[in-house]
Amino acid sequence: MEFLGILWQNAEKVSGIAAVVAFVIAALSLAAQRGHNKLSVTPLPEVTFKDLEGEVCITLKNHGTGPLIIEWLDISKNGRLVGKTLIEQMPEHIRTWDWFVGVMDGRSIPVGGEIVLLKLTTGSGRRLKEVRSVLRHLTIHIIYTDVYRGSHPVYRKCLDWFGRHD
Repeated sequence: MEFLGILWQNAEKVSGIAAVVAFVIAALSLAAQRGHNKLSVTPLPEVTFKDLEGEVCITLKNHGTGPLIIEWLDISKNGRLVGKTLIEQMPEHIRTWDWFVGVMDGRSIPVGGEIVLLKLTTGSGRRLKEVRSVLRHLTIHIIYTDVYRGSHPVYRKCLDWFGRHD
């Protein structure tokens, strides 16, 4: 009983302390929620390729939980930047492609989405071999961000897989 009496006599102070504690808890909850929100929209890029008997295809996919926003996509050859697109690096005499894209800077890929960067299915085995011999020396570099403009490590994918039969 005595404890309740003390509380009743100091009700204003107790109420003030309770308000401050509630505010601190709310602020901590907000910070935790913001952190969770940022993690719940993290993009996860992956460059995949098909290297079949009659097809060469390179695709950029987003396996993350948020949109993948491409800031820069660059192509290097033997460690030296050589361009912004794969098609620029291909032999000029090959003029018929199933698909290719231009500069990717500023584009985005939704969750579960993909963009085919280069695809060749029509052509002789000799043409596919020429394309493979160029691709095997290239590396794709992607600087990307999320909807919160957070920084992520540079994604790199070496295309040396295309030279495995040489």
